[in-house]
Amino acid sequence: MSGFFRRDTDSDWEELGRTAPYWGVHTHPDYAGKQSLDPDKSAEFFATGEEFVAWVRGVLEEKLGAPREIGSALDFGCGVGRLLVPMAKRAGRAVGVDISESMRALCMKHLADAGLTNASTIADLAQVQGPFDWVNTYIVLQHIEPSRGYGIIERLSALTARDGALTLHITTARDDHLKPPSWSDNPLAALAYALHKQQAKRGLIMMYDYDLARVLDQLTRDGFGAMWLQPLDHGGHRGMLIHARKNG
Repeated sequence: MSGFFRRDTDSDWEELGRTAPYWGVHTHPDYAGKQSLDPDKSAEFFATGEEFVAWVRGVLEEKLGAPREIGSALDFGCGVGRLLVPMAKRAGRAVGVDISESMRALCMKHLADAGLTNASTIADLAQVQGPFDWVNTYIVLQHIEPSRGYGIIERLSALTARDGALTLHITTARDDHLKPPSWSDNPLAALAYALHKQQAKRGLIMMYDYDLARVLDQLTRDGFGAMWLQPLDHGGHRGMLIHARKNG
């Protein structure tokens, strides 16, 4: 049944990249419906990325012993470069992956504006050549159906170098009012909900939850050792930011 109602989330993100690229990356009212930002708003937008990357690097270095020097970095779901720009400032080489051509174009513009020539973008994760000293994905997988997302996690794991670090964000649960109707308890409401999600115009942001135990088992089997988990709650969508370091 779920396959019948499957939504093309790649098309949704291309639409968001075309119409509201900054809001699609950081859903703050200041960025809603804007295809460009004035200098002050742009500085504010990218400052949030700088703060996040600085915090994550602090965790990886202090909690997991990751080296300060970063030879190469990968950001999956790079969008317009909110995280890729500060990642590229810290790494010898940086690669951003995003399905949206519109967002990739803006990302390259922002990298150029920052004077960064050591970063590139690509649409298809399967075409990325690794390994990388640091692999990151944040507020991205939650918008990708898990049946596909688990494969992406496996690929990101494989692209992480030995002794390298992985920062992986997934949502795992949500408050009751955010849960879709149950097929067993209320099949008519569940059908109406599924049809609405399937037929809504392009640009809808879908939310999906992942099995934390399954993800941690995957990382363990792939050779990751020490991990540090940070619980997150984004408006009732609860999840985990997993910081992990692969064994040498």
